[in-house]
Amino acid sequence: MKKSTFLIGVFAASMASSALAADMGSNGGHALPLGVAAQANLGSAGLLTPYNSDEEMGNVQSRMGLSRDRIGAATGGGPTSGYKDSTFAVIIPLGAKVALSENSYLNFSASGTYTDGQPNHVVEDGFISKAEVEYMFFPNPDTLLSASLFVEKTALDLNDDEAVIQRDGIGGRVDVVHKFSDHWGIAARMQYSFGESTFKHVLPFATVNHEQGDDRFYTQVDLVGQYRSKDLGIVPEGWVLHPDVGGLFQRNTLEATADSLGVVSSGVKGDTEDYSEVWAKLTLAKDAGPNTLIPSLTLGIEHELVDDLEDYLDESTFAIAGAGLSYQTFKGNRFDLLYSVHHGVNGNEINQSVVGSVNLTF
Repeated sequence: MKKSTFLIGVFAASMASSALAADMGSNGGHALPLGVAAQANLGSAGLLTPYNSDEEMGNVQSRMGLSRDRIGAATGGGPTSGYKDSTFAVIIPLGAKVALSENSYLNFSASGTYTDGQPNHVVEDGFISKAEVEYMFFPNPDTLLSASLFVEKTALDLNDDEAVIQRDGIGGRVDVVHKFSDHWGIAARMQYSFGESTFKHVLPFATVNHEQGDDRFYTQVDLVGQYRSKDLGIVPEGWVLHPDVGGLFQRNTLEATADSLGVVSSGVKGDTEDYSEVWAKLTLAKDAGPNTLIPSLTLGIEHELVDDLEDYLDESTFAIAGAGLSYQTFKGNRFDLLYSVHHGVNGNEINQSVVGSVNLTF
């Protein structure tokens, strides 16, 4: 796993270096095409960060997956206390946009997520892959509308191959990103994934296999602001403060089927699983245009409103911290390196991630 992560990182860095070398000074002093100008505008407003990032959604999948395993372990004869969830993920998204016109693009993307569970009662390690084709349309410099289709695959090992969990899915996503005033904008997404899950559990007396439909609806909304020193005196000169108030909701719908022992079941708590949370974040970023390296720092807090799978783990509020470097060129290429941690205030759940993304425009 570590070797594969390193090789993908080297590949991404190589692509980034080549694109940067070819793109330096490419605007030649001319007006930017509408699509590029819109990306620069929405990027400086802080709206492309939640649009491009799957950080919150990834955390939800990890939490709900580990919660299923935790409840299964506790109700199957395992301990009923002392559970902690700790994960570390490396996420490598690669994207390539092809311009259809000056304000529309076809975006092809692929991502790989390596998850590493830390030693606890329940430990998950594995790989999640996703491929997506997206149509992006910028009707004006303040708005992005997009629709996409994707396929995804999850393969996880539970407690050193005690169980193997796989899921194949296909679905669609729509996004609206809009800057509606000088200081505020919104980034909203909605997606649905039709999936099929397989659970293989090795027991002392038998191996249990269970296949079932596993569909997932997800929606997320971020209200993002931008304030500079002329707007707020506490903001350093040459920097921009992005407040982000947002929330998400996910519902999993599980098919009731019989396993290889003839036992009929859907999920560990029934045929639906709901999760929702809200957050408030502050990101301080360098206020710079294209062809400039932009560092950023993020602090925040998030709180779970609904978690149908919260049994056996006392954790509902998380402190958020993160740091990143971003670079967007005049041609529309964008590169991001981000680290984040979501640390439960009770110390029972910690989610860490490193994201290295490369998005090129042709």
